[in-house]
This record gives sequence, structure tokens and C-alpha cells, in this order.
Amino acid sequence: MSETPLGAEQASEGFVECASYLLGFISGSDAKNEATAALVAHHLSEKDVDTAAELADELKDPNERDRQLIWVIGACVDLGDDDYAFQLQEALEMDSRKSEGMTRIAVHLAKRGDFEKAKEIAMGSFESNDALSQIAVYEATAGNLAASLETIDRIDYPKFAVDALLSIASGLNPESIEFKAGEILSRAETEAAKIDFLEERIKAQMDIGFAYLALEDADQAKRVFASVVDRAKNLETAEGEGFVSSAAIGLVRTGNIEEADEALDLIKDRTQAAACLYGFSRVFKNDGDNEEATDALTDALDLLSSQGPSDIRDSRGFQNVAISIAGELQSHNLDEEAMEAVGLVDGDQARIDAYTLLGAVLCSNGRFSDASALVEKLPSDDEIAPFFVGLGDAAIPISEEEALGFYEKAAEALEQVGQTIRQSMLRDDLSDRFLKLGAADRARELAGENLANISAIRDTAEQITALLRLRVVYESLDMQVGDEEREVFRNIVKTANW
Repeated sequence: MSETPLGAEQASEGFVECASYLLGFISGSDAKNEATAALVAHHLSEKDVDTAAELADELKDPNERDRQLIWVIGACVDLGDDDYAFQLQEALEMDSRKSEGMTRIAVHLAKRGDFEKAKEIAMGSFESNDALSQIAVYEATAGNLAASLETIDRIDYPKFAVDALLSIASGLNPESIEFKAGEILSRAETEAAKIDFLEERIKAQMDIGFAYLALEDADQAKRVFASVVDRAKNLETAEGEGFVSSAAIGLVRTGNIEEADEALDLIKDRTQAAACLYGFSRVFKNDGDNEEATDALTDALDLLSSQGPSDIRDSRGFQNVAISIAGELQSHNLDEEAMEAVGLVDGDQARIDAYTLLGAVLCSNGRFSDASALVEKLPSDDEIAPFFVGLGDAAIPISEEEALGFYEKAAEALEQVGQTIRQSMLRDDLSDRFLKLGAADRARELAGENLANISAIRDTAEQITALLRLRVVYESLDMQVGDEEREVFRNIVKTANW
């Protein structure tokens, strides 16, 4: 073991000091980028832009260096240090990042209300459309809707105009006299019609349709969704069927079931059709029609079950739809059908996802024992702790006592988690959850255990991120760094110097 170098003693004084010291022992580019990003984020949270910039500037990868410096640029503008922001922007190496840096400055100027300066800078960026779109939204949020619409007039690429108008409409005061949200959406339709790329135009129209639904304007929403179906049905692609599916679900939400069924009939891929029926079922359930909801779900399950391996166009999409349908069937307490849907799922991770979802749904229905029993179906003991964390989260609205019990089971299973870094993350998560439920002593106990756990992590970049994450937990628990913590830091430093 080599002699501990100068600065090692200071590294034992705290989480950030130890993490900063360890950074010098990382040689790999990707690991260095990851660890530096964690430290930069920490220093920005402390409003220490100088240290954050110094760390980012030391990176050898020019793309990553510029990317992290752009974070600092935004923070500088937020703090009112525009001169430093422009200085850092000039220091960016890559042309694409230079443009991104200018956009970041412009958007953050708008965020603090300096709109004219923001627009002036935005017009000098290659990403001016994106910047102006975001500036317009900030103007509208500040109550300058007329100025916001004038800013949108300066946008050359209609997609960004649509994005801005949708954001503005969603946040517009319903009592506004000068401008109505419906008028804003009508303008968004006009801009969407200018989009050259058909798929992009249809996607914009879809978003507008759902925006009308949010305004409870079913007639306008129906009109837009019908138009989407009419355009998308001729694409004869997976993306086209996805558009038809989403529009059909929108039509159900407007109460136009017959038109929705006609759109559903246009979908040839059975997995996509099943996904559409799953969407129907969610709408029916929200409307209180559980019979129609379960009928749609069982039809969706039949469609999935009818497919052989050669019929499945997208295996991951098939798995996701099957898991979603399983969870929704379970929400109606259709246990056998839910398990039938899980039986269609292939692969350990997909099964873990399915049983985790079923467990959460069972907890939401107050069936805590049945949820807990699903742990026996997990393919690996490695997943027991995160499984019980998920059950605890789902149980909170029903019973905090049950939630605490699930979290305790998760804590008891931590040693079965194979990856030390994953153990550390779970301990942090559990500390946070115990604290929120009033079990501060248990939270502190887990936080204390986690520091020893972090000392066993062999990947230095992971060790740095774990130390910085635990620092936040200590702060939330009002825990101070004492002699025990300093001893652990010393051991970490000594290990790094071997």
C-alpha cells in the first residue's frame, strides 16, 4: 500500500471532500465523466459555479466537457452572473455545443424575466426556434401573452410554434378575457398544418386533440382525432397504427364509441390493437363503467394470447402491453386473468416488472397479504428488497402502518441484493421513506449502515455518486459527520491509495 498523499487527511472530513479526493484516482473516460457530473451537480446545488466549472473544464472528452459546462452556464445566469456565463460559453469547444450554450443563456434569461435580452441572444443561435419557443412560454407565464404570441411569430419551424402554443394553452387562466385557450389551440392547428413531415404533423395534431380534451371541448377534440385517423390510416406503418390507436382512445374519451371502434378495426397488428383496447378500458373505468372496462381487457388479452412468435412484430412492445393489461385486470380483482397475462411475459426482468405491478395494484385494493405472497414468484432473491419498496409505496395511501411493514421487509432483504451500489441506493431510498413516515430513528440507522456499505464499493465512480447521494440523506436527517464517519472516510482513502 502506498503512502497516503497530501490532502488525504482533508478528504476524511466529509462526504464531498472524500468524493472530490477519489476523483483523482479515476482513469477511464466514461467513469470520469460520470463521477465529475455528480460532483458538478452537487456544487451547482450549492451555487458554487466556480468549482463546478473547474471540474467540468478538466474533462478530456470535449463533448462531455462542454455538456457539463452548459449546466454551469445556466446556473450562472440564474445567479445573475451573466458575464461569467458568456465567458464559459466562449470557452466551449464544439460548434453544436456553442449553439446550445447560447440557447441555454437565452432561456435562463427568459426564466428570470429578461425577455428582450433573451430574444436578442436567441436570434444569434442556430437553435433559435427552440429558444424562442421556450422564451414565449416564459413570457406567457409572466402574464405577457400578447408579447408571447409576437415571439411565436418569429419562429420559423412550425413544430416549435405548436409546442409553445400547447404549453401556453395548458397554463392559461380560464377566466382570461383577452385570450381564450381555445383560440390558442386554433392557432396551434394553423401552425401544425404547416409542418412538412407527415408523421410529425400528425403527432402535433394528436397533441392538440388531447389539449382540447383537457379544456373539456369534446366536439373540437373529436374533430381533430377523426382527422388524425383519416391521415394516419394510410401510412401503413407501425407508427401510423400507433397514431390510430391513440386517436381511437381520444375518441372514446369524447364519448364517440362507434367512431372509436371503427378506428380500432383499422389496426392490423394485434399487439397494437390490444394496447388500444387497454386504453379503452382505462377510460371506461374512469367513467365508472366497470363492465365495459373488463370486456375491453378480456378482448385485449384474447388478442395477445392468439399470437405466435412469428406474429409478434415488436417483442418488447408485446411484453409491455401484456404487463399493463395484467395490472389493469388485477385492478378489477380478476386474479386468474391477470396471471394469464403474466404468463405471456418472457424473461426474468419482464416477470419482475409484472409481479411488482401486480403487487402494487393489490396494495391499492387493500389486499396486502396477497401482494406480499407474490414475493415467492420472483425469479431472484436479489429482487426482494426493491419489490417490498414498491409495495410500501403503493400501500401509503391506504395504510401507512402497512407501508412501514413493507419497508421493514425491504430493509431485512438488503443483504440479498448482489450489487453493493444497488444496496446503497436502496438504503438511501428506504431512509427517505422511513423519514417521511415519521420513523426518523430507523432512517438514521439505515443511513449509518450505508456509509459502511459504500466503503465496500469497488468502482470509484459509483463510490463517488453514492457518497454524494448519502450526503443529501444525512442532511435531510440532520445527521452530522462524526468520528465514526471520519474513520470510514479514512479507510476509503487508504483503499484508494493501495
